[in-house]
Amino acid sequence: MNLSEFIDTYREAITRRIVHSYPPRYRPQADQRPMPHLKRQPMGAQEIAIRGAALSLSEQRGTTVVGEMGVGKTFIAIAAAQLAGFRRVLVLCPPHLVGKWQREIEETIPLVRTGIADSITDLEQLRRQEGSGPQYVVMSHSRAKLGHRFRPAYWMRRLRDEDGQPVRDEETGEFIMTPACPDCTEQIVDPEGVPVTHRQLDRKRHTCPNCGTPLWTAEAGPVETETPGYNAGLMARRTPGQGPRKVPLADYVKSHMRGYFDLLVVDEVHEHKGRGSAQGLSAGILADACGKSLSLSGTLMGGYASTLFHLLYRCAPRSA
Repeated sequence: MNLSEFIDTYREAITRRIVHSYPPRYRPQADQRPMPHLKRQPMGAQEIAIRGAALSLSEQRGTTVVGEMGVGKTFIAIAAAQLAGFRRVLVLCPPHLVGKWQREIEETIPLVRTGIADSITDLEQLRRQEGSGPQYVVMSHSRAKLGHRFRPAYWMRRLRDEDGQPVRDEETGEFIMTPACPDCTEQIVDPEGVPVTHRQLDRKRHTCPNCGTPLWTAEAGPVETETPGYNAGLMARRTPGQGPRKVPLADYVKSHMRGYFDLLVVDEVHEHKGRGSAQGLSAGILADACGKSLSLSGTLMGGYASTLFHLLYRCAPRSA
């Protein structure tokens, strides 16, 4: 008897055993909770998804709703948050969906207070927003992650060969200089041992491979000043190191508004799967500051288990 014949013969017994060993967390026929009062009602299987997501939100720190385009993930998330009893919800979404999220929230929840957070001033004004209804704040992930500029922090030393002797340029005879760590003075190299150039340090933040010291420092944002140009016109000139410092909104929520929001909704969560990406790190910061999170995606997994690890680690640490 091959595997297919075995499954066909003992199908009912196998099903009963699986259900007994791994009972479902949610049974539609056993859920008697009344749906919240909404301006529009769920269609078809949306109510089952809403009730299942609300149950998961009440019992777990992180919940994920996966559905194809057009199933109404936005409406399911809003209704599930209402059914679970959340009062202050922060929505993190792509920039082009900010207006859509605010519109759908207002079309779904009666007496809701909504707002879009583009700056720290917006967050503080929304915190003082009056009203008795639930509050939803929508923030784009680009606003959540963007912060101050940076400039590289290293010093130049003479490049040395394997014997420790300084290396000279064959044409000019001058010593060749290479970036080095300001703390341990070791030459900066990449994981393959190839020396890192100053141009690479100018484009991306690095840390010393020897002692772990950051090779960059925060810098205030540039300001534009106007100087005379051609034909008595004006020409913009950027002056680095001047102007106000910027703080990522995710860091501000963590430092000054921790616990204010009781739920984080992350739309298109697969865009935050990168291990060291600014988007992924900002989503993890907000998930920690809000306590509970609801993630939405149409393509959660890209074919490899590694694509799930950092998503689960940030939004549902116990399952990672």
